[in-house]
Amino acid sequence: MRRSRVFVVDDSTASVIAIRLAISRDNALEYVGSAQDAKEALDRCRNVEADVITLDLNMPNDDGLEMLVAIKAACHAPVVVVSASTYEGSPAVAEALIRGADACFDKRQVLSHVDAFLAVLRAAAQIPSLPLETAN
Repeated sequence: MRRSRVFVVDDSTASVIAIRLAISRDNALEYVGSAQDAKEALDRCRNVEADVITLDLNMPNDDGLEMLVAIKAACHAPVVVVSASTYEGSPAVAEALIRGADACFDKRQVLSHVDAFLAVLRAAAQIPSLPLETAN
């Protein structure tokens, strides 16, 4: 069985390590790389053929919500926003979903709720990869 490929966009090395550690616990998922900013993410995500992309909204020099739209348009993969801004009841969750996020997960709970996090990634990886439609 082919494992679902996960690409991580986050400027925090500690967060990338935590996400990578979580992914390593699941035989259905495979970590395929990471990027630390929007430019690097757009350059790399086209080449890694990710089945799902995780994205932090809080990145220096980049608007996370704008990055979300650009990554969805360029990479045609489901995006799970994994950010400290996406706690339960956060307005960032609604805005991320409106802008095309397929799911959101509180970054601070990746390792403490690893089974739930992995379930979100597995489910997102099953979403058909379609380009975002843009308004005329």
